[in-house]
Amino acid sequence: MYGSTHMAQGAREWVPLSPYRKNVIELMRLSRTVPLVTADRRMHLAPLAEARQACATRPSWSALFAKAFAIVSARRPELRRAYMSYPWPHLHQAPRTIAAIVVERSIDGEKVPMFFHLRTPEEATLLDLDARLRRAATMPIEEFPKFRRMRSIGRAPTLIRSALWRMAYHLSGKTRVREFGTFGLSSPAASGAGLATIISPLTCTLHYSLLDESGRVEMRLTFDHRAIDGAPVARALADMEQTLLAAIASEVREISGSKRAM
Repeated sequence: MYGSTHMAQGAREWVPLSPYRKNVIELMRLSRTVPLVTADRRMHLAPLAEARQACATRPSWSALFAKAFAIVSARRPELRRAYMSYPWPHLHQAPRTIAAIVVERSIDGEKVPMFFHLRTPEEATLLDLDARLRRAATMPIEEFPKFRRMRSIGRAPTLIRSALWRMAYHLSGKTRVREFGTFGLSSPAASGAGLATIISPLTCTLHYSLLDESGRVEMRLTFDHRAIDGAPVARALADMEQTLLAAIASEVREISGSKRAM
């Protein structure tokens, strides 16, 4: 009786993989080859949270964290290095930062995580970064060439799709940086949860917990141990916290002040 009722509710036992899910699978295949280690730092961000609360239009935490880490990466070249195995083992150092931020899209009835690239986010204003992230989450996918290209790759036969992903990752340092970015940022905190662990093909990937009532957040940086060690990562996280409380908080206060003046 229960089984009949359960099946009558329209449950599907066979769900085909969408092009977007196939790309996630390829990403995970690449990530499995990376020896990842995670460092964390409890950041006390109450002054920044208070300044953000006073803004009429609040910049997203993704924009705040992406800009802060980009500022740190711009002055710490070890954060812009990637381990390359071809044509022989070496490190590629990118000349600039590119943030790869996970943006959830609803496409063809499916919630899809897609990477949106922000080039040199340390040089942009917070309002500009936030506007670009909001646009990436809402505008038609046809308006974003990279999104369209990822959809096409996801629709390709398995062998071709896998080959394209491997080529983009292994062919050259410049190609990897262009296609994957220099650091990633991913967190479902806006949906009510944080990520304690993550796997990623990038040298550095930020993920974080929910901000608690006292303004503290567990900031985690998962890194490729072939390219960077724990001590510089720890220093980078400390530098990031100071950047959030100084330069980023100052810019947020300017946003709040300009809104009140209007």
